[in-house]
Amino acid sequence: MSASEEKDVRFSPYKLPTDKMKEPPTTFMGRLKYIGPGIIITASIVGSGELIATTALGAQAGFVTLWTIILSCALKIILQLEMAKMTITTGKPMLAFWNTMPGPKLLMGWAVWAWLIMLIAKFIQFGGIIGSTSQSIELAIPGFNINVGSVLIALSVVLLLASGKYKRIEKVSAVLVVMFVVFTVGMAILTQFTKYAFSWADILNGLTFKMPPEAAFAAIGAFGITGIGGDEIVQYTYWCVEKGYAANTGPFDGSEDWYRRAKGWFRVMYMDATIAMIIYTIATLAFYILGAAVLHGQGKIPGGMTLIKTLSTMYTEVLGGKWVVYFFALGAFATLYSTLVSWTAANQRIVADIMARMNLIDFENARQVNKVIFWSGIILPAIYTLMSLFWKAPAFMVQIGGWGTAFILLVIIFSSFYHRYKILDAKLKPSLFYDIYLVVGSIAILGVVAYTVWQLVK
Repeated sequence: MSASEEKDVRFSPYKLPTDKMKEPPTTFMGRLKYIGPGIIITASIVGSGELIATTALGAQAGFVTLWTIILSCALKIILQLEMAKMTITTGKPMLAFWNTMPGPKLLMGWAVWAWLIMLIAKFIQFGGIIGSTSQSIELAIPGFNINVGSVLIALSVVLLLASGKYKRIEKVSAVLVVMFVVFTVGMAILTQFTKYAFSWADILNGLTFKMPPEAAFAAIGAFGITGIGGDEIVQYTYWCVEKGYAANTGPFDGSEDWYRRAKGWFRVMYMDATIAMIIYTIATLAFYILGAAVLHGQGKIPGGMTLIKTLSTMYTEVLGGKWVVYFFALGAFATLYSTLVSWTAANQRIVADIMARMNLIDFENARQVNKVIFWSGIILPAIYTLMSLFWKAPAFMVQIGGWGTAFILLVIIFSSFYHRYKILDAKLKPSLFYDIYLVVGSIAILGVVAYTVWQLVK
């Protein structure tokens, strides 16, 4: 790598302020005050992955594919950490960094093109999500037109993001998601007192690394989308920039103070990502158990235009009573809607970043960037609303999105190793455990994807 290339990676193309540097907190409570990006990402994760893909897989396969969900949550966080470290030390979000990686370029780097290809699958996925969100309204208001609901939901997302008040709504949604997750964990526990009770033998059977061929498509989709998916790892880097981790560290100057700040803000980011992982892992297991114990036990596989109604039976079968349907509808709406808002908000920034890589705008020009963010806030919801109107298979659509995120994980693995072993400053070298985790985790991710694809095509 030439000296100019090294400089391009070391220094962010965005100007890091020299007057915003801040000493990192050194106590647990001090670090806790600076978490945030992981919580935003969790609001996105719980919507499509846990509520739809995880329960659909559990309903189809029973407990036997539980291992794929556990590995999904446990393995991918190491890639998230590595890419966030890149952002903290350079000020670059993911796509700006990808544009500097070695490999073929045609206007943009090959990895950025890979992201654009993945977006096709994500548009299909979010068509399924916006349709499912509308179904949650129809569940509470029988006879409600789902197509009209999809359009109204999209318009509300557009207005919310255009008004600049989406952060407030995200916070409200995050509270509702937490309430919904707590309720779901309670439902998984209460299942033990019903005819759908599961045993330790069921759990152990789910840890035997079996993969029924008929569940392979759903499994790889769930693996790609549950836990922190490939798209959310990319988005996390943008939220880390906005939270100020990079600005607090400051532009690289080679001083010992800079290295100390970088290591300190790494620790804050580690806590942020770990807390998020704990939350979405617990939620994932609860959703999967409900799908495997209740829906699989009844032979119900959620899909089509009755997806949300089928999912609601996980709760009505355990608690009984019509009031549960309304509670589920409210929780499902909040969960899915927060995903729509947070995903769209993140990708507004990513679209602007892509246009900057194509030299269509100057990313340091606030007026140009804000203009792209405004229009993409209209175009993105419009695209997946059209997907929702013309393709009536939300569960399958979400699984396609999972395949897309599994595909982009391969690019993230490459970029993680490239950053760790070619770019990361030697003075910021992580522990041996971290490096082993990165290597073993990446091999395991590749293995799960390859094994599942093999089961699908054999």
